[in-house]
Amino acid sequence: MAVRQDALHGALARSTAEPAAAHERFNRGVDLERIARSRIEESLDAPCDVGDLFRDLATLYSSEVSEGRLMLDAAASGAVVADPAQLRQALVNLIKNGLEAIDGDGRVTLAARRVDDGLEIIVADTGPGLSAEQRAHLFVPGFTTKASGSGLGLTIVERIVHDHGGTIVAEAAPEHGTLFRIHLSRKTRS
Repeated sequence: MAVRQDALHGALARSTAEPAAAHERFNRGVDLERIARSRIEESLDAPCDVGDLFRDLATLYSSEVSEGRLMLDAAASGAVVADPAQLRQALVNLIKNGLEAIDGDGRVTLAARRVDDGLEIIVADTGPGLSAEQRAHLFVPGFTTKASGSGLGLTIVERIVHDHGGTIVAEAAPEHGTLFRIHLSRKTRS
């Protein structure tokens, strides 16, 4: 009988702790959002060269690049009106998630191409992929598919992209894995 009561107490403690943990992750996300918003102001009127940004990321992730786990489009070029540090942070978050998804066995690809009114940046991984339901909740503060995730990385990515007047969508990759498509305008935000 004591074992069963201990199990019930443990289950009750876990059921009350999980909402509290989710609430804490959400509150941290709100604080991070305020910080991110306060940083994106005057630097939005400067051009950001995506080729320079990709070279910076190749240096940051040099071991992953040399091991073939990360491939960056060497021919990427084009400029958008963006804060380079904020755009770099968004891409770092996406690359980090992709590398965690492939778990050492697969590849993350970062590419960019010019589109009619701006630039499209694609970050794709060959990991196990996400269900449609998971993709629908990816940008919700506190939502995570990881055992130890905070649920804030993609929320921050979405906020950075939206603060730059852009859009981001998550799709199933053509073969398997997940593909993030970011669209940024070349024009100055109004």
